[in-house]
Amino acid sequence: MARADQDKARQFFKDIKSGPVAGVYLFHGDERYLVERAIDAVQKRVLGADEDDDAFRMQKLRAGDVGAKTLIESARTVPMLGGQQMLVVRDCERFSDEEIAQLAEYAAKASKRSCLVLCANKVDGRKAGWKKLRSAACEVAFAPLYRNQMADWIVRQAKLKKLAISAEAADYLAEAVGTDMALADVALQKLALAESAEISLETAKMLVADTRERSVFELTDAISVRDTGTALKALRNMLVHGAECLAIAFMLARHVRLLLKVKSGLD
Repeated sequence: MARADQDKARQFFKDIKSGPVAGVYLFHGDERYLVERAIDAVQKRVLGADEDDDAFRMQKLRAGDVGAKTLIESARTVPMLGGQQMLVVRDCERFSDEEIAQLAEYAAKASKRSCLVLCANKVDGRKAGWKKLRSAACEVAFAPLYRNQMADWIVRQAKLKKLAISAEAADYLAEAVGTDMALADVALQKLALAESAEISLETAKMLVADTRERSVFELTDAISVRDTGTALKALRNMLVHGAECLAIAFMLARHVRLLLKVKSGLD
C-alpha cells in the first residue's frame, strides 16, 4: 500500500494547486513533513497565498480540547468577515467512535463555507466510523519514502530551492539522514548557504554530519549482498550509538540460520 499511498499523495499536491477544494480532508500517516506541507497547500487555496493565519478565518485545534459536536457547529458557522474559513484539527485518533461517526456524517454534507482538515497519526480502518469518514472525506495517507527513493527526492527538492546538487551528494544525504524528509529539508537549507554552483559530495560531507543511527537489519542486508563497505559502516555506526555486541551477534546468527534454512529448502 505504501507506493499506492505515495502516488495518491503526489496527485494531491498536483490537484490542490488549481483543482477544487474539498469540504473535508483527512490527512494521516507517518511522514509528518508531508502532512504539514499538505496543510500549507490547502491553506494557500482557502486563505490565499498572501494571507497569514487570519484569526477570523483560520482555527487550529486538537481533538480532546474540542469535541466533534462543537467542531461541526464551528464548521457550519458562517465566517464573520465572509469568505471561506479553514479549521485544522490534529490528533483526531483521540476522537471517540461516536464522534468519528458524527464527523463522517458531516463530511457527507460538508458546508461550502468551511474547509475542515482532520489530521491523525493513524486511522483504524476496521471500525465503521473510520470507514465512512475515509469514504466521505478527501483522504490522503502520507507514507515515508523508501531508502532507494530518497536521493531522487532530495534532487527534486533542491531544484525547488534553486539549488543544484550532484547525484553523489544527494545519495550521501539520503544515507546520512535516512528517510526523514524534515531532516533532509533542513540539510538542504544548510547546503544552500554554501553559495556553490553545485553542491558536491565533499561539500555535503563537510556541512552535514552523518548522524543517522543504523539498524541491525541494515547490517544483515548488507552482509546478504556481500556489500562489505556498507556492512562495516553500519556496524561502526551501531557501536558508536551504544548497540550491545551480544545483541548484534545474536541477530547475525539468526540471519545466518534463516539463510541456511532457505538454502536447505532450495536443495
